[in-house]
Amino acid sequence: MSALFSPLSEFSAEALATGHALNKKLYLMCPVTKAKVLFEDFDAVVFCPQSDDLDDELYDPLMSAPIPAVNFNSDVYAFSMFCRDMSVQKFKREVYELTPTERGQLYEVVLHGWQRLAEKTLGNYIAMTDVEKCPVYLHDNNRYWFANHQDPAFAESVKDLYRHDMPLIYVPKIFCEWEQYFASGRIPDFSETSTPGSQHLDTSETTLEAI
Repeated sequence: MSALFSPLSEFSAEALATGHALNKKLYLMCPVTKAKVLFEDFDAVVFCPQSDDLDDELYDPLMSAPIPAVNFNSDVYAFSMFCRDMSVQKFKREVYELTPTERGQLYEVVLHGWQRLAEKTLGNYIAMTDVEKCPVYLHDNNRYWFANHQDPAFAESVKDLYRHDMPLIYVPKIFCEWEQYFASGRIPDFSETSTPGSQHLDTSETTLEAI
């Protein structure tokens, strides 16, 4: 899979197979602001049947699929669409048509709604995983999640523990970018929010976080 997709990347097939990200930056109409915005986190991730094999050294059920496949998406764009859909459902209007007070009400709903979706997804992942072989858990009042892979690596040849931000951490940063646009017209910059906190932890950090 890495060889097939390396022409789309700045990295070699070997680099993609050993932890580098296959990322594309796309200018799209933002569902929330209606401005043309650069979404920097369209990342491709490989899924394969072997990931569900307990005897495989790269065992990680979250990366499993019945056939080899590649998923290509953007967390920021997906959340923007979720926010837009909730605005239409709750207010019968687009987000950019709401008053500041209405936007605040909407933000409260979508923050906790997106968080619940993330918690449910991770709960399902934990339930189907042998966590002795592939650690995965929520931490710090569900503000972070730990897993035995780096999100958004295209593929990995070594498994290690990484910490990732949950919506409670990264969604407020997105709100700030939207509000600056509504207040001043400054185009949202998601460069600091588009990758929700993939952070490699060494042994000492892992021990501290797990306490």
